[in-house]
Amino acid sequence: LAPPGVALDLDQFMPAEDVDGLLGTWNGFGDEHTFKNGVPNPVNMMIWRVALSRFARSVAASCQEPQLDFSDRFLETLERLCTWPAASAKTDAVLQDYWFAVMGHNAPEAEYQAWRQFFLSSSYRDRPAAETIEAMTFAITMNPHFLLHR
Repeated sequence: LAPPGVALDLDQFMPAEDVDGLLGTWNGFGDEHTFKNGVPNPVNMMIWRVALSRFARSVAASCQEPQLDFSDRFLETLERLCTWPAASAKTDAVLQDYWFAVMGHNAPEAEYQAWRQFFLSSSYRDRPAAETIEAMTFAITMNPHFLLHR
């Protein structure tokens, strides 16, 4: 989503300061390195839900004005999706570009097809772009293939 060499600062979406360690972090002591808090549990799933819903809302708000430092390619894809519910935003090319921009290649094709079908056939089919893009982004980022990718 970000330009090459630039990291998206997702700390702004956390529900409180210093909770990112509860989402999974590497602990180092001498030459020992262990991964701590990386296994899904009720606490870190609640933190992910809050942070990713805020992130999704920010992406959707970027239809009006970019909220984050996005790459030009992602902004082009988002601009096309921001015309939702126009037919041009519902093409497989636009939806697939958005899916891969956010999800990457971490999920099987069936996950994309289910996500696509849901937004084309549910009540989101005719909802405003901001509401739909927020839901689309949140659905992708809460997908286990996104959350559990190593």
